[in-house]
Amino acid sequence: MEQFSIWFKIGFGHIVGIEAQDHILFLVALCACYLITDWKKLLVLATAFTIGHSITLALVTFKVIHINTALVENWLIPLSILLTSLFNLFWSKQERPLMWLKYSVATIFGLIHGAAFSNQLSQLLNNNSKDWFENASKSSETSIAMPLFAFNVGIEVGQILIIGVLLFLSVIFVNTLKVKHFTWTTFLSGIAFGVSLSILLERTLQ
Repeated sequence: MEQFSIWFKIGFGHIVGIEAQDHILFLVALCACYLITDWKKLLVLATAFTIGHSITLALVTFKVIHINTALVENWLIPLSILLTSLFNLFWSKQERPLMWLKYSVATIFGLIHGAAFSNQLSQLLNNNSKDWFENASKSSETSIAMPLFAFNVGIEVGQILIIGVLLFLSVIFVNTLKVKHFTWTTFLSGIAFGVSLSILLERTLQ
């Protein structure tokens, strides 16, 4: 349980910490068009994203596939935020016919974000727990699976916390202060779009 607790805290820190701004921005964009009454839809959407990043996280950690980290972090993740933000502005008019599409997009973007999570996990396993990781690798894949699982659970708990905060804010602004739903969606999407565009340009020009 001690090892689980350690890796759980590391995973949690990687989704709520300042270095996780990319993933927080994506969650902001993902939640932007949903209110507290839409929590079931958002739950399914978040689950689709979780499935996607869990798959990539496992595949990269177990060295089944190799990912170009620079491509993912510098281009694909900021681009996923940009596209999700733009998608929100045209979403409300055709929500029912296109719901399957949004679930599919969330899963695909989850695969992309999982690559970044896996890179972080691999660095931690090799740098912070190198001796333990090497021994675990020689003994069994089950030993490696434990920190992978705990890290992923920590990420999910952090993700749920962020989503909860965003839904709580929607209650304050939309339900209490009577801000129009579309205005709230546009505001959150605009923030996510603007910051992710700045990140994309900054990393491109480096």
